[in-house]
Amino acid sequence: MTPSTRATILRRLTVVLGMGMIFVLGCSTAESRYKVLSFFFDGVPDPNAAKLVMRQKSTGRPIFVHQPYAEQKCDACHTATQDIFARAMVPPERCFNCHLNVLAEYPKMHGPVASKECVQCHSAHQSVEPHLLKVESPRLCLNCHLPATLSVATAAHKDPKISCLDCHSGHGGPDMRFLKSSYREAPVPALAPETTPETPVVADPVEVVQ
Repeated sequence: MTPSTRATILRRLTVVLGMGMIFVLGCSTAESRYKVLSFFFDGVPDPNAAKLVMRQKSTGRPIFVHQPYAEQKCDACHTATQDIFARAMVPPERCFNCHLNVLAEYPKMHGPVASKECVQCHSAHQSVEPHLLKVESPRLCLNCHLPATLSVATAAHKDPKISCLDCHSGHGGPDMRFLKSSYREAPVPALAPETTPETPVVADPVEVVQ
């Protein structure tokens, strides 16, 4: 067998194997794809491997990490420059390179979102709060929304343990209240029947002591 013949056979085998892998990978589960790929290649991630979760030492709470920060892709947000001061500054619109749909997510948008001031509420690198919030709600929300401005008719506004995000969306909503679609107002208690001329109120008799 000549060298050119062997090369032709190898090329054909490579094509056949490649087409076979494409067929298997396209019509299989994550586990079977892992078995096939790991046979040929090193470093294929196991879909059943336990995921490493970072936790805060003092509380044991999981730490949520911004994906570019976790992947050390600093230039995704920071300006690529050797000037450390300029590099530390991130343009407000930079978040929308990835989160463009957020700007028009609702008919009415929350002020920090509309003004592209995402870092008023979110941490850019990591946080123990979901959605990379700087601190928990309602503590975060009360930085701007003072308790005196909240409606006292809403029972949840009187309970400091209830998160504002249980009822409200942090980005916006169909109207200026930013209520979630899952929100249901508590039923209003029935009022006492009004007194009419036909049903006069008779006071209890009072004994006068001389």
